[in-house]
Amino acid sequence: MHGSHAQRIVVIAQRVLGSHDDAEDVSQDVLLDVWRRGDDFDPERGSVSAWVSSIARHRAIDRLRQRERDKSLAEDAARDALTTTNAPGVEPNCDRGSIRRAMAALPAPLCQALELAYFEGLTHREIATRTCTPLGTVKTRLRMALARLQEALGPPAVTSEHVEDES
Repeated sequence: MHGSHAQRIVVIAQRVLGSHDDAEDVSQDVLLDVWRRGDDFDPERGSVSAWVSSIARHRAIDRLRQRERDKSLAEDAARDALTTTNAPGVEPNCDRGSIRRAMAALPAPLCQALELAYFEGLTHREIATRTCTPLGTVKTRLRMALARLQEALGPPAVTSEHVEDES
């Protein structure tokens, strides 16, 4: 496959996905797909470039939709866990809608830290490693997230005593 096709695939995927890393993953999938489906190419329907570009665009859209589904499922699972289990610091009978609104109102870094701590069970150090964030920043984000949830949900829904410090 000509190098310009590979570059075109990355450009198309990056425009759709907004992420160079995801675009490179998609380009590998597309190139493999083109290799496997080479017999499907029909020169009467268009050029090789148009065929490859079409596959790239469809693959990138599929990846975007999957990423959005995965994110939505993870968010729903996290929020459901808050309302259906005795998650630390949250009353089991909290209004599900209130929790969803409170979680959605958190800035992304605070929400991510909270989800990693409570729903994936990661320690502060593990969160710091996974997110490439200083340990102190992780601890601050968790305290801030819990404080904001407490404000939104009202006491005693969330308490900071449930965030364990593992210095």
